[in-house]
Amino acid sequence: MPRLFMPSCNNSLMYTRSIRRLGNYLLDRGLVDGWTGCCKPGGPGHADIPEGADIVVICNSCMAIAEESLNCNSVTNALEIILEDDGFDYPDYGGEEITIQDCWRARGRHSLHDAVRELMRRMNLVPVELPENRDRSRFCGVTTCQAMPELNAKLAPGRFGNVGEGLFVPRGEAERRELMREHVAQITTPRVASYCISCDAGLALGGADSASLVNLLFDKSVPL
Repeated sequence: MPRLFMPSCNNSLMYTRSIRRLGNYLLDRGLVDGWTGCCKPGGPGHADIPEGADIVVICNSCMAIAEESLNCNSVTNALEIILEDDGFDYPDYGGEEITIQDCWRARGRHSLHDAVRELMRRMNLVPVELPENRDRSRFCGVTTCQAMPELNAKLAPGRFGNVGEGLFVPRGEAERRELMREHVAQITTPRVASYCISCDAGLALGGADSASLVNLLFDKSVPL
């Protein structure tokens, strides 16, 4: 069965150039056989996802939904695949110290946590840890300041059906912004890097100079 890249609808919209470059890199290196559609029923190209395929993702939600609701052979994060490619051309960020923001949606994914940090080191970045890192992270931007999307809970109950106290509580706009500011206040480096589109947006809302890992890898020209 084919190995296919699932680019994520939201990531493709937010990081258009970097996602295109990531997909083309995976194709050019023979690491995938093609692209596929949305992880959710009714989404673009969803009906064309073949059963038994190996799926490569860049989104934590896509990963959970593909694992739990699609009849896939395997699901792998593209960041882990890049790390295994000895020929990848890493940009050089000159030894910059940068805080790493882990995502609540990635809890339990220890190989992804490790891959993110190693990719940063290979880009000549020095990752700085937050107190609530890896599985301790409760952060996912403002998504945890609103009710859990019913479709997410239905499609990936193992990931989204059992959340911690205080998460996915509806909050007003002013309170959301203040919570993001409080979170950003603990960051001690000029920039912070994340591997989740919702984390990235929440960090920016809180006033951080937020960088997406996919942009750091594939589009150094993007203002960060």
